[in-house]
Amino acid sequence: MLKRETGKRKLETGNGKRETGNWKLETGNWKLETGNGKRETGNGKRETGNGKRETGNRKREKMEGQTHRDLKERTMQFSAASIRFYQKLPMTTEAQVCGKQFLRSATSVGANTRSAFRGRSPKEFKAKLGVVIEEADECGFWLELMQNTGIIEAKPANSLLLEASELVSIFTTIVKR
Repeated sequence: MLKRETGKRKLETGNGKRETGNWKLETGNWKLETGNGKRETGNGKRETGNGKRETGNRKREKMEGQTHRDLKERTMQFSAASIRFYQKLPMTTEAQVCGKQFLRSATSVGANTRSAFRGRSPKEFKAKLGVVIEEADECGFWLELMQNTGIIEAKPANSLLLEASELVSIFTTIVKR
C-alpha cells in the first residue's frame, strides 16, 4: 500500500516495515531509492551492494517440511505395494483390465505427489494435489470393483483400500487449508 507523505512515498509491507525515500515508477512497479544502495519493492528485497536477495516466498518453505517428505515416501510405498498386488492378480482378461486401470491410478498417486511438492506456486501445488486425490479415490474404486465382482478376495486388497482412503483424507485436508 503506497501513501504520500511530504513529497515522498511510503511503502507499508505486510511485516510492518516502513521505508521512505524517493519513489520511481519502473516497469509498472514502484521502487524506492533511499541512497544507501538498497531498492525496496512490495514483493521482496534486493541489496545491490553485496548481491543478496530475499524473495519472501515463505509458502514454498512450508511445502518442503518433514511431513511432506513423509508423504512422498508414503505414496511411493503405496505405489510399490500396488505393483506387487497387480503382479499377483489372475491372468484373466477381467482381472488384467481392472488391474491395469488400478495400477495406472496407484502409480499416479506417487508421481503426482512428487510433482506437487516441486510446484512453482501454491496454486500449482493445490492443483497437483487435486489430481492426487482423484487418483487415490480411483484406486479405491478399482479395488472395490474387483472385490465386488469376485476377481479378488477381500482380504488381500483391504490394506491397499484402507491406505487409498487415508491418502484421500490426508490430501483433502491439505488442499482445504
